[in-house]
Formats: sequence, structure tokens, C-alpha cells
Amino acid sequence: MNGIRLIRATGLAFLIAATPALTSGAGAQPFVDAVAKACAKEIKTHCSKVTKGQGRVALCLLAFEDKLSRGCDDTLFYAASELGKMMVARANVVALCEPDARRLCPGMKVGDGNVLACLNLAQKLLSPNCNQAIVDAQLR
Repeated sequence: MNGIRLIRATGLAFLIAATPALTSGAGAQPFVDAVAKACAKEIKTHCSKVTKGQGRVALCLLAFEDKLSRGCDDTLFYAASELGKMMVARANVVALCEPDARRLCPGMKVGDGNVLACLNLAQKLLSPNCNQAIVDAQLR
């Protein structure tokens, strides 16, 4: 596998991993839609019998990565790159907002979405770093 194909495969792996985790918030669907549009021919030709969801179509595209059109390949790489950035941004929310969450949302249970809802309600009281992290992660 040459360098470009390795980068594309890595990017696609990001897309596969990121899509389920990111669809709960704003921002991911436009990238998923862009890949579906740019890769429509490849999806129809190679992946039409694949059940959609949980990255299965992306895995199918990876199996046929040597047959992707330039437009599909470029869109897939761009989407994967942007979703990767979004994953990093969401990890930053956890790190940068922890002090605000302890201060503003005492007793909230992590993992239910309650903490993020609490932080969004307390937007005017958030530290600038936490506030910006939430915006960058497209969680508001």
C-alpha cells in the first residue's frame, strides 16, 4: 500500500470510528451526506447490498479503496479529516470543561448527556476555554 492509500485508509478508519460517536451531536451528518453523494457510484457498484449504519458502507468502500474515483476519494479523505478534528475537539471539551462541570453541575452523572446540557444552560458562567471548546466541538 503506497503512502497516499495508507493515508486514505487511515482517514477512512477515522470516518468509520467517528461517525457513530459524532452523529449524536451537530456537525457529522453533512460529512456523511457528502461522502454518500460523492461516492454514490462506488456505493451502488460495490456496496449496494451492505446494510447502512455503524460504518458498514465505509468499511465496504475501504475494501474497494483501489477502485474509488478521485472525487469519492477526495471527499472521503476530507470528511474523515474533519471528523477526526471534531473527535479531538470533543476530547478537549472533557479536559477543558471538567472544572466548570464540577463547579456548575454538582451531582450530575457523567455519560447521560446531563453534564453537557447543564454546561450549555450555564453558558454565561463558563470559563472562556470551556465555552470555546464546546463551540469548536459543535456541541452547541
